[in-house]
Amino acid sequence: MKTIQHCFDYVRHHLGNLYSPSEVRQIAFALVGEAASLSLAEMLINKDTKLSDIQVKKIESFTNRMQNGEPLQYILGSTDFCGLHFEVNQNTLIPRPETSELVDWIVRENKLPNPQIIDIGTGSGCIAISLKSMISSAKITAIDISCEALEVARRNAERNAASIRFIEADILNESEKIGGTYDIIVSNPPYIRECEKGQMERNVVDYEPHKALFVPDGKPLLFYEVISRFGTERLNPNGRIFFEINQLFGREVCDMLKYLGYKDIELKKDFYQNDRMVCATLYKSQQN
Repeated sequence: MKTIQHCFDYVRHHLGNLYSPSEVRQIAFALVGEAASLSLAEMLINKDTKLSDIQVKKIESFTNRMQNGEPLQYILGSTDFCGLHFEVNQNTLIPRPETSELVDWIVRENKLPNPQIIDIGTGSGCIAISLKSMISSAKITAIDISCEALEVARRNAERNAASIRFIEADILNESEKIGGTYDIIVSNPPYIRECEKGQMERNVVDYEPHKALFVPDGKPLLFYEVISRFGTERLNPNGRIFFEINQLFGREVCDMLKYLGYKDIELKKDFYQNDRMVCATLYKSQQN
């Protein structure tokens, strides 16, 4: 039987050529902890504790999956985002740190006591649920085209005690299924062009849902235009729209919003100094 330390060494040996030493150390703790149901403190204190054959086989299987490029979050079945714990699987994108900046921006900018918010393309529900945790009085609707993703989002809402109205709808073709008006629209829609696949990490292209990632090469603003037009009909007076964007098309998104009548358009960089977020306001006098 192998000890916890033996399993740490096994993970480091097999993944050491794929990740930095600090990353491999974190991965080893995560995989061993998941397989053996142990906390970090328990593993550190009990390195000489022997694990069962079943636990060791799990660790070996997890390690093999990582060698094949599967994201750690999918192997663990969960990830943390904005201080909350979320289930994720291959029906949902893995939440990125940059998206937490979008959530923080919305929370800072919101001045309404009971905002009506809609999250379009909610995936795991990470944006909607995080907003609900930070603005408890908000009334939040979250939509997605994928019923499988919505199943995950509903479980995440229950896990985090967040009351969210979920709707299965395709924003490109079924906006009439979405009732109500809103003070805030937020969306992190598909925005990566098909031609950019070759520049992306293998674990993203091979494992994360393409429907949530990619748009046709000739239509990089497809979702932004549809959602922005939806906003001209459904935003309340002085309502605001927040997008996460492809860093290559920040100016084009801003120009499109301006053309549709939005004002106070702000393009914001993420902590990697890439254009990543846009906010705009639709004043009452500009609404149809």
